[in-house]
Amino acid sequence: MFFRVALTIQRRIGGAAQLAHAARVASTTATSHQAQPFSTAAAPHYSSNIISHQHRSLHTSTTVANDHRAPAQVPFPVGSSTLTVSVPSYVMDPEAFDAAVVNGEYRIGDIVWPSSVAFAEFLGQPSFAVEAEVADLNFEGQRVLELGSGLGLAGLALRAAALPTSVTLTDRDPEVLELAALSAELNGFGDSVLTQVVDWQSPEQWPDRSQYDMVVATDILYHGTEHDHLIGLLVHLLDGDGSGARSATIVEPIHNERVTATDGQEFESSATDAGLDVVVSILPGPRPMQLIQVTMGRGAGGGAGAEEGELI
Repeated sequence: MFFRVALTIQRRIGGAAQLAHAARVASTTATSHQAQPFSTAAAPHYSSNIISHQHRSLHTSTTVANDHRAPAQVPFPVGSSTLTVSVPSYVMDPEAFDAAVVNGEYRIGDIVWPSSVAFAEFLGQPSFAVEAEVADLNFEGQRVLELGSGLGLAGLALRAAALPTSVTLTDRDPEVLELAALSAELNGFGDSVLTQVVDWQSPEQWPDRSQYDMVVATDILYHGTEHDHLIGLLVHLLDGDGSGARSATIVEPIHNERVTATDGQEFESSATDAGLDVVVSILPGPRPMQLIQVTMGRGAGGGAGAEEGELI
């Protein structure tokens, strides 16, 4: 049985707000047990796996519950295995999702964003081990902290494929973390996947830097007003004296309508001014995404900047 996952994107633009819809799932029968690539239906500015609401004939594996935030389970392929990801049931129904947007009940963490999907695909590809060494992304045996995890797909995929000692999923929304914790339980991860409420604007909630070796995040640079808080948290977490994480890995879409070139350049400039080194490259894998690697700068008053590229 093949499991084919497609991101359903529904854009709403109001001022600077852009919203994306959640993962929909279709299954088709095949003779191979290898996980199938994402659908090739295209949508502007996004990668080739995105399917619009017009494709109503897709069969979803979940029945939408009366309680619009009741958990629905979505299978997601990571390499040769399949993760179970819990999402609010209303995002599986286009009409219910539209109503939630209109009524102000939609939350940004209720859906799976494109960079999380790209990172999960990167982790699941057969060449991951080799490419991880080249990109300095060896998570094996590491204690990993994910920032802005939302439903937790990126962190769950990392736990499944990259052999870390532990993954801690953090977000400021406790309800999406409850769904992430349910997913961790359903996938049998036990105490190796934890959750913690962290608001970047509240330093008293910032995690203990000594508890983590690496930091990861996906799709977090879309709102420039949060950059200063994020950079403050990264400065707190990263290893400046041997007591913190050695690096932060951020995966972002290549400049599109949500993450503009200005957003990325402002983050890079502000991070460098704060004493961080920022190196930008392309995430190895089936879809084009930015791989942004951040470390504590070596010199006083700032780091070396983006030595291999600029945010695009």
